[in-house]
Amino acid sequence: MTLIKRGTIKSYDAGGHVATVQMAGSLMVYLDAIPVATDIPAAEVVAGRDCTVVFFGQAHDPDDAVIAAVQGALPAEPVDTFLELTDTPGSYGGQGSRAVRVNVAESALEFATIGGGGSKIEDADADTKVDVEESADEDKVRMDVAGSERFVLQAASPQLKVTGALLTTEHIAGKGVSDYEYGTDTGSDDHALLTGRYADLAAATNRVQVFGDSLFGERFDWPEVEAVHDRLRQVDDRNLTTVAEVEDRADAVLRKAELRSASGEITVPVNCGQELYDVVEVTDAVAGLSAAKRRVLGLALEYSTAERAVYRQRITLGAV
Repeated sequence: MTLIKRGTIKSYDAGGHVATVQMAGSLMVYLDAIPVATDIPAAEVVAGRDCTVVFFGQAHDPDDAVIAAVQGALPAEPVDTFLELTDTPGSYGGQGSRAVRVNVAESALEFATIGGGGSKIEDADADTKVDVEESADEDKVRMDVAGSERFVLQAASPQLKVTGALLTTEHIAGKGVSDYEYGTDTGSDDHALLTGRYADLAAATNRVQVFGDSLFGERFDWPEVEAVHDRLRQVDDRNLTTVAEVEDRADAVLRKAELRSASGEITVPVNCGQELYDVVEVTDAVAGLSAAKRRVLGLALEYSTAERAVYRQRITLGAV
């Protein structure tokens, strides 16, 4: 049963938006912590003002009541603009062409340079960026890093310009953990093996000499040298200007030769999770292989809807 009664506000707690009320007709009955309707502004809940209390159950139970109106209270002003929200910036000044994003603390919104007027993406201090229109209608993609232009892509020749140190890729590092197993039936990562062919050969190169810009570096694969004597490859690249670059190139050449020393190919049911350069284990009793680790150097999908349908994957293997 809903009851509506009159009372007088005695005190107010802004933290919980609740009030203590003396009920009309009683000098002794004070009800504590009655919730105040959310549309009544805190500034209007003033001690001494009369109020209307709605009870949704038993009378005098503050847990089942709400202050629905306060005498003389003005309604809360509606929030009409973005800036009036409590967790947004306070001004649009200086924020032209910037976008709104959640701050790092994930507690409010802030302005940030994301679109840069529709032509660029840049970091907070604007020294690392991608710009597609540095000047009007130039139609070039420019990339700056720490204040220096490092990359330009354009229609005119040269179409690609890279400034700075030599662009390199790292050689593949070995690892002992396999991503998938083929030819066994002992685990959740196992996959059937349909066919296989394998070869373990001596590396085509086991000694590398690299000549850079007035620099020389040399690397050996000693176990291979002891097995088949040295198989030398020489590299001349005057773009290499430091000892570290020369040695890295030599290591990369040896690593590539090592990867190619164990070759082969297996045919398996399609494994959609298989990726290039994963390490796999191959068990093939006919070939005498048991959990032999190989690296994936190539992937091919065979699919045919002919009379004898085919749906399988060929995996080219190399050394780990």
